[in-house]
Amino acid sequence: MSPPEFYPPHPARATRNWTPRDEFELKLKKDQKIFILTEEGPWWYTARTADGKEGYVSPHIVSLDKNHRGSEIQGSSEPPRYTKGSMFEKWVGKAEKAFNAPMSSLDEFPTLPKEIIQKHSQKGCQIVACRVLKYGLAERPGTEAVEGVAIRACQHDIIALLNSGGDDAWGWGVENHKKFHPDWFGRRCKESFKEKGSEMASELFVLMGQVCDDRFG
Repeated sequence: MSPPEFYPPHPARATRNWTPRDEFELKLKKDQKIFILTEEGPWWYTARTADGKEGYVSPHIVSLDKNHRGSEIQGSSEPPRYTKGSMFEKWVGKAEKAFNAPMSSLDEFPTLPKEIIQKHSQKGCQIVACRVLKYGLAERPGTEAVEGVAIRACQHDIIALLNSGGDDAWGWGVENHKKFHPDWFGRRCKESFKEKGSEMASELFVLMGQVCDDRFG
Protein backbone atom coordinates (compact mmCIF):
# COMPACT_ATOMS: atom_id res chain seq x y z
CA MET A 1 0.00 0.00 0.00
CA SER A 2 1.49 3.35 -1.03
CA PRO A 3 1.76 6.16 1.57
CA PRO A 4 -0.88 8.91 1.50
CA GLU A 5 -0.25 12.00 -0.58
CA PHE A 6 0.23 14.93 1.78
CA TYR A 7 -0.73 18.56 1.35
CA PRO A 8 0.40 19.73 4.82
CA PRO A 9 -1.21 20.58 7.09
CA HIS A 10 -3.49 17.63 6.32
CA PRO A 11 -6.75 17.35 8.33
CA ALA A 12 -7.39 14.07 10.12
CA ARG A 13 -9.39 12.76 13.06
CA ALA A 14 -8.61 10.35 15.86
CA THR A 15 -10.31 6.98 15.53
CA ARG A 16 -9.95 6.18 19.25
CA ASN A 17 -8.95 7.70 22.57
CA TRP A 18 -5.19 7.78 23.04
CA THR A 19 -3.18 8.29 26.23
CA PRO A 20 0.40 9.39 25.46
CA ARG A 21 3.22 7.16 26.65
CA ASP A 22 5.68 10.04 26.94
CA GLU A 23 5.71 13.84 26.68
CA PHE A 24 6.28 13.74 22.91
CA GLU A 25 3.01 12.02 21.98
CA LEU A 26 -0.33 13.81 21.70
CA LYS A 27 -3.26 12.98 23.94
CA LEU A 28 -6.31 12.42 21.76
CA LYS A 29 -10.01 11.80 22.14
CA LYS A 30 -12.01 9.77 19.66
CA ASP A 31 -13.15 11.91 16.69
CA GLN A 32 -10.86 14.77 17.74
CA LYS A 33 -9.70 16.78 14.74
CA ILE A 34 -5.96 17.19 14.22
CA PHE A 35 -3.63 18.29 11.43
CA ILE A 36 -0.83 16.07 10.12
CA LEU A 37 2.40 18.02 9.58
CA THR A 38 4.95 15.40 8.51
CA GLU A 39 5.23 11.66 7.98
CA GLU A 40 8.05 10.16 10.03
CA GLY A 41 8.43 6.83 8.26
CA PRO A 42 5.79 4.10 8.55
CA TRP A 43 5.30 4.39 12.32
CA TRP A 44 4.68 8.04 13.19
CA TYR A 45 3.16 11.30 12.06
CA THR A 46 3.90 14.65 13.63
CA ALA A 47 0.61 16.41 14.19
CA ARG A 48 -0.94 19.54 15.66
CA THR A 49 -4.21 19.92 17.52
CA ALA A 50 -6.64 22.77 16.90
CA ASP A 51 -5.32 24.58 19.99
CA GLY A 52 -1.72 24.45 18.73
CA LYS A 53 -0.21 21.51 20.63
CA GLU A 54 2.22 19.41 18.59
CA GLY A 55 3.53 15.88 19.00
CA TYR A 56 3.69 12.38 17.59
CA VAL A 57 0.68 10.24 16.67
CA SER A 58 0.51 6.74 15.25
CA PRO A 59 -1.00 6.36 11.76
CA HIS A 60 -2.97 3.45 13.20
CA ILE A 61 -5.14 5.70 15.38
CA VAL A 62 -6.00 8.46 12.90
CA SER A 63 -8.06 8.70 9.74
CA LEU A 64 -6.94 11.16 7.05
CA ASP A 65 -9.34 13.44 5.20
CA LYS A 66 -9.00 11.97 1.70
CA ASN A 67 -10.66 14.98 0.06
CA HIS A 68 -8.20 17.53 1.42
CA ARG A 69 -6.17 19.56 -1.08
CA GLY A 70 -4.53 22.14 1.14
CA SER A 71 -7.37 24.64 1.36
CA GLU A 72 -7.93 24.33 5.11
CA ILE A 73 -5.82 26.23 7.61
CA GLN A 74 -4.86 24.53 10.85
CA GLY A 75 -5.35 25.89 14.33
CA SER A 76 -6.04 29.53 14.98
CA SER A 77 -7.44 31.70 12.20
CA GLU A 78 -4.81 34.35 12.93
CA PRO A 79 -1.08 33.66 12.67
CA PRO A 80 1.19 34.75 15.52
CA ARG A 81 2.28 38.37 15.37
CA TYR A 82 5.94 38.77 16.16
CA THR A 83 7.60 42.18 16.26
CA LYS A 84 8.60 42.86 12.67
CA GLY A 85 12.33 42.71 12.05
CA SER A 86 13.04 41.47 15.58
CA MET A 87 15.75 38.98 16.47
CA PHE A 88 13.04 36.47 17.29
CA GLU A 89 11.24 36.87 13.97
CA LYS A 90 14.52 36.25 12.13
CA TRP A 91 15.23 33.12 14.17
CA VAL A 92 11.89 31.37 14.69
CA GLY A 93 11.58 30.19 11.08
CA LYS A 94 14.85 28.27 11.39
CA ALA A 95 13.66 26.64 14.61
CA GLU A 96 10.32 25.56 13.13
CA LYS A 97 12.03 24.22 10.02
CA ALA A 98 14.22 22.06 12.26
CA PHE A 99 11.18 20.84 14.23
CA ASN A 100 9.49 19.70 11.02
CA ALA A 101 12.59 18.11 9.49
CA PRO A 102 12.40 14.38 8.67
CA MET A 103 13.99 11.94 11.06
CA SER A 104 17.81 11.68 10.91
CA SER A 105 18.14 14.57 8.45
CA LEU A 106 19.53 17.56 10.38
CA ASP A 107 23.21 18.38 10.25
CA GLU A 108 23.04 21.84 11.82
CA PHE A 109 21.34 23.54 14.76
CA PRO A 110 19.06 26.60 14.47
CA THR A 111 21.68 28.83 16.08
CA LEU A 112 20.55 31.93 17.89
CA PRO A 113 20.87 35.35 16.20
CA LYS A 114 24.34 36.87 15.98
CA GLU A 115 23.28 39.69 18.29
CA ILE A 116 22.82 37.03 20.97
CA ILE A 117 25.75 34.69 20.39
CA GLN A 118 28.61 37.03 19.42
CA LYS A 119 31.15 37.03 22.18
CA HIS A 120 31.68 40.78 22.36
CA SER A 121 28.24 41.96 21.26
CA GLN A 122 26.94 44.93 23.21
CA LYS A 123 23.45 43.48 22.78
CA GLY A 124 24.41 40.24 24.50
CA CYS A 125 24.47 39.67 28.25
CA GLN A 126 27.51 41.32 29.87
CA ILE A 127 27.19 39.75 33.33
CA VAL A 128 30.56 38.20 34.19
CA ALA A 129 29.16 34.92 35.54
CA CYS A 130 27.07 34.50 32.41
CA ARG A 131 30.00 35.19 30.11
CA VAL A 132 32.06 32.55 31.93
CA LEU A 133 29.14 30.14 31.48
CA LYS A 134 28.93 30.91 27.77
CA TYR A 135 32.56 31.19 26.78
CA GLY A 136 34.37 29.29 29.49
CA LEU A 137 37.42 30.20 31.53
CA ALA A 138 40.98 29.49 30.53
CA GLU A 139 43.01 27.27 32.81
CA ARG A 140 45.05 29.13 35.40
CA PRO A 141 47.58 27.89 37.98
CA GLY A 142 45.71 25.87 40.58
CA THR A 143 42.45 25.87 38.63
CA GLU A 144 40.80 23.83 35.92
CA ALA A 145 39.66 25.20 32.61
CA VAL A 146 35.90 25.71 32.31
CA GLU A 147 34.26 24.91 28.99
CA GLY A 148 31.44 27.17 27.85
CA VAL A 149 28.01 25.97 26.78
CA ALA A 150 27.59 24.98 23.14
CA ILE A 151 24.86 27.49 22.27
CA ARG A 152 26.80 30.45 23.71
CA ALA A 153 23.76 31.88 25.49
CA CYS A 154 22.52 32.44 29.03
CA GLN A 155 19.01 32.95 30.40
CA HIS A 156 19.29 36.73 30.01
CA ASP A 157 19.98 36.29 26.29
CA ILE A 158 16.92 34.06 25.93
CA ILE A 159 14.82 36.68 27.70
CA ALA A 160 16.14 39.33 25.30
CA LEU A 161 15.33 37.07 22.34
CA LEU A 162 11.74 36.45 23.43
CA ASN A 163 11.19 40.07 24.48
CA SER A 164 12.25 41.20 21.02
CA GLY A 165 9.39 39.25 19.45
CA GLY A 166 6.61 40.44 21.76
CA ASP A 167 3.92 38.52 23.64
CA ASP A 168 3.39 35.97 20.86
CA ALA A 169 7.09 35.09 21.01
CA TRP A 170 6.73 34.26 24.70
CA GLY A 171 3.69 32.16 23.85
CA TRP A 172 5.77 30.34 21.27
CA GLY A 173 8.46 29.68 23.86
CA VAL A 174 6.00 28.21 26.35
CA GLU A 175 4.43 25.96 23.72
CA ASN A 176 7.51 24.92 21.75
CA HIS A 177 10.55 24.82 24.05
CA LYS A 178 9.86 21.13 24.76
CA LYS A 179 10.76 20.35 21.16
CA PHE A 180 14.34 21.16 22.08
CA HIS A 181 14.34 18.20 24.46
CA PRO A 182 17.46 16.25 23.41
CA ASP A 183 15.53 13.03 22.85
CA TRP A 184 12.90 14.72 20.66
CA PHE A 185 15.35 16.92 18.76
CA GLY A 186 18.02 14.23 18.55
CA ARG A 187 15.70 11.99 16.53
CA ARG A 188 15.87 14.53 13.72
CA CYS A 189 19.68 14.73 13.65
CA LYS A 190 21.96 12.77 11.37
CA GLU A 191 24.05 10.22 13.23
CA SER A 192 27.19 12.31 12.67
CA PHE A 193 25.51 15.36 14.25
CA LYS A 194 23.34 13.68 16.85
CA GLU A 195 25.66 14.11 19.84
CA LYS A 196 26.38 17.79 19.15
CA GLY A 197 22.83 18.60 18.10
CA SER A 198 21.37 16.93 21.19
CA GLU A 199 23.79 18.82 23.42
CA MET A 200 22.82 22.18 21.94
CA ALA A 201 19.13 21.32 22.04
CA SER A 202 19.40 20.27 25.68
CA GLU A 203 20.95 23.59 26.65
CA LEU A 204 18.26 25.61 24.89
CA PHE A 205 15.52 23.33 26.26
CA VAL A 206 16.68 24.05 29.82
CA LEU A 207 17.25 27.79 29.36
CA MET A 208 14.00 28.53 27.55
CA GLY A 209 12.06 26.35 29.96
CA GLN A 210 13.55 28.21 32.93
CA VAL A 211 12.76 31.70 31.66
CA CYS A 212 9.21 30.72 30.65
CA ASP A 213 8.59 29.10 34.04
CA ASP A 214 9.97 32.17 35.81
CA ARG A 215 7.65 34.45 33.85
CA PHE A 216 4.45 32.43 33.87
CA GLY A 217 4.93 30.12 36.85
